[in-house]
Amino acid sequence: MKKLAKNVQVHIHDNYENIKLGLQLIILALVVVAILDANAISERHSIENREVTARVLERIEKEAESHNQRLQEQTEKINKQLQASCCIMTQVAAENGVEVAQSLSKSECDSLAKDIKDESK
Repeated sequence: MKKLAKNVQVHIHDNYENIKLGLQLIILALVVVAILDANAISERHSIENREVTARVLERIEKEAESHNQRLQEQTEKINKQLQASCCIMTQVAAENGVEVAQSLSKSECDSLAKDIKDESK
């Protein structure tokens, strides 16, 4: 038994550098595997983040489109109201003997007034 222990001791002593190098290679391989695993996780998170960002951007674009549509409708309504106000001011001025250039005809003014009444219902 002592002889076997001595042989193992001699073998380890003779191959100490090779054993040390082998252990270092195993440790290095484990580090590389850990780094690759971390990169894979990071890549999955990156893909998920891009997908979430794309969905959020899509929602923002839809919301902006809806908001722009509402603004367009409000702008058209305000323009009609302003035109109707101009018609009324022109009519009142004409009734008071003030000569004003009229940009809309009487039928256009009447149509505008009807549209505004219909929208308010």
